[in-house]
Amino acid sequence: MRASTTAPTRTRLSARRMGALVLCAVVPLAAAAAPTAPVAQVASPAVLAAVELRVGVERMAKLRLEQAVVIRDGGRSRDEYGRTRERVVASLQQLRADGSLSARRRGQLERVGPDIERLAAPASTPQAHALAEVYRDSEALAAQLGFLSTGLSAEAGESAHGALVDLLGRAAASAQRVGKLQFASHAGTAGAGIEVDARQAVTEFTAALEAIDQQGLPDPRMRDELALARQQWVLFSAALGTGGLVKESRRLGDVATTADRIAQSLMAMAHRATGRPPVLFRVLAP
Repeated sequence: MRASTTAPTRTRLSARRMGALVLCAVVPLAAAAAPTAPVAQVASPAVLAAVELRVGVERMAKLRLEQAVVIRDGGRSRDEYGRTRERVVASLQQLRADGSLSARRRGQLERVGPDIERLAAPASTPQAHALAEVYRDSEALAAQLGFLSTGLSAEAGESAHGALVDLLGRAAASAQRVGKLQFASHAGTAGAGIEVDARQAVTEFTAALEAIDQQGLPDPRMRDELALARQQWVLFSAALGTGGLVKESRRLGDVATTADRIAQSLMAMAHRATGRPPVLFRVLAP
């Protein structure tokens, strides 16, 4: 993979902090309000495409790191990486072809598009260098895509529905990021601040999950999917230490699949909110 421009790397920390502030600003409002009645309309497809990009970027990085750490998964991480790349490319193409995007959102998309394509390109550099680059680029891109999806949700015709899809995407991406950080720590690609990042990711995920619970959900099946995500998070968090990192390396395989189950449940909810059938991950090898 060819090195990206320095701008995404330099801005990763500030973008992450700004993303956390955005979520913290949204969550108290959601938690303070009683659940509202479900809305009848569906969110703009552009919001879902942006959310899928963010989750896909986090998942591609997690799967690449999974492969490096060598867990026995029957080729699941390798095969799912290929499928996730295809979905990321398709979502990027969908957004580029969407004539409803405002000039500001299109500018945001044009700035991140080339870096998404580089991240999704087959690796062509030595693995150690490539993994460190994948980790850095995914951190910057996921934060930038969070701003894009939030902006699109604010501009959507049904803003309440768009905000719900954006919130679900934030939670799914945070779950994938918590999983990604476990493998980045084990592979030695994340640097000294890994525990700070891991604690932040756990905090962002739990805050988003609580905010979702306060929303009016337009499909009764979404409550079941939310309950499943909560159950999986109980299992996931039991494997983590106080620093937000897995306590025992032998639990990494469980962490990998549990992070996927959580994200799959949340993205199934996002798809239902846009009137589309859920897309399933291959969580376990046959």
